[in-house]
Amino acid sequence: IKSDTVAKFIIEEMQNKSDIQKERLLIVDEAGMLGSLDFAKLQEIAKKNNDFRIIFFYAILNKNI
Repeated sequence: IKSDTVAKFIIEEMQNKSDIQKERLLIVDEAGMLGSLDFAKLQEIAKKNNDFRIIFFYAILNKNI
């Protein structure tokens, strides 16, 4: 799985420099750290490129569980 930071991914997509194929599955780890503006840009990119979906991973750690 090719991985980048969300910021780098967005910049490369906006500059049309991405070497990743279209119709992708996008996975965001640590989604709780993703700001709302970056989230909106990510959705815009996914829609434009006909990507399959965006999967977010957000771990909630609780010592009582």
